[in-house]
Amino acid sequence: MAGTLAVRLLIYCLPLLTGLVCVAALAEAPTVQLTSATNAIIRWSTDVPTSGRVRYGTALTNLTESARSEQRTRHAL
Repeated sequence: MAGTLAVRLLIYCLPLLTGLVCVAALAEAPTVQLTSATNAIIRWSTDVPTSGRVRYGTALTNLTESARSEQRTRHAL
């Protein structure tokens, strides 16, 4: 029986007096590689080195787990 995986990837932006400034922009859209019914690898790239965070769970309203990457431009969690 196949499992269900919900993932949310956020790029954080900071509101400044001069406007909205994003720490990093996506250089490559996220992709999901299912490795089994209960495991997946999320990959994405950013234009500048930044740490990444993926929140995941069984539904978008139930993202109870998270994983983080170190400062880099190519991320895989």
